[in-house]
Amino acid sequence: MLVEFVTIDGRAIPLHPLGGCSGKGGDSHGGTVRVADGQCIKTRCPKCNEPVFFIRHNGGSVYIDPPLGPPWLRHPCMPDQARKHVPEINPKISSVSPEASHMLGRVRGLITGVVIKAELVSGGKQAVLTIAVAQPDPLVLLMRSPSFYFVGRMVILRPAKRALYSAEDPADVFLIDRALYVPSGLRSPEFPLLQEGASGTAGPDDAKTRLKLDGETRGVAKAYRKFLMQGLSGPWQAQELASIIHLLDGRSQDDAVHLAAVLSLQKCIDHGDPNAALLLAKNLHSERREKLASWFRMYSPLIIDLSRLDKKFWFVRDAEHKILPFNMEGARSNPVFRHGRNAQRR
Repeated sequence: MLVEFVTIDGRAIPLHPLGGCSGKGGDSHGGTVRVADGQCIKTRCPKCNEPVFFIRHNGGSVYIDPPLGPPWLRHPCMPDQARKHVPEINPKISSVSPEASHMLGRVRGLITGVVIKAELVSGGKQAVLTIAVAQPDPLVLLMRSPSFYFVGRMVILRPAKRALYSAEDPADVFLIDRALYVPSGLRSPEFPLLQEGASGTAGPDDAKTRLKLDGETRGVAKAYRKFLMQGLSGPWQAQELASIIHLLDGRSQDDAVHLAAVLSLQKCIDHGDPNAALLLAKNLHSERREKLASWFRMYSPLIIDLSRLDKKFWFVRDAEHKILPFNMEGARSNPVFRHGRNAQRR
């Protein structure tokens, strides 16, 4: 197993591109792993009605007294389902491991949450983690490695070091490339990482802990935050939506592909520019690319050659070398992955 080491606070910490030291990792399906019951919410104790944080992670659950950070004390009214052997009458039990409490207990600015989804991006070289953090919206981070190790686990984010730790074993730590979306309640001018997801701008460059943001990457991050906040409602540009297709999955991706495909055809009509259509095809898996190419052929004269690395294109023309007409009505009414068998091209 490949293990990369980084020095944080004078300690050599192993970074695991494919999982933790134990070799454990999440099971992937189509490049995405999610957990159905992961939670991190602000609520009230069912017994005493005091404000608490409820966390469901890794097959267990726990109620934590505010704040959602050090010392992570378990609320005394409720049993800790993740630590059933702990006497319920002891109110001074931390909900994180002694190692995590010792290493991070005096650090300012920590964010605690549960990873509810991980998705491979950048050709499988990185992962996007979606983390429930007791806010109306989740925290979304682009990690430097493709690991699914944290899915379903309670984690601790240390923004100043751009590091994400396991609450069970802080020796399991992964470095963060950048924040794609930060809920408004967590944004802080003290930490550049927590401003990236708000404005789309990068903080000071640190070669040891992050990759430099270029204009294209900032555009993708901005578009992804837009999707998280408003979905497909509101105005979208074809290139903008096509750039984040690989970050979506399931029905969300199906609907986004259809809208992006329609916008791409309209761009071809208005400007003769198929670049958005090419980007859309590039960001889909091979099987879906073929379906998209077939959809383009059905409702437009646009032909995309997906067998080439640079993905060439051309328009079908008539005997007078004029581009054949587009069937935009058919394109709008027939989704790429769910169009009817009897759909007519013209």
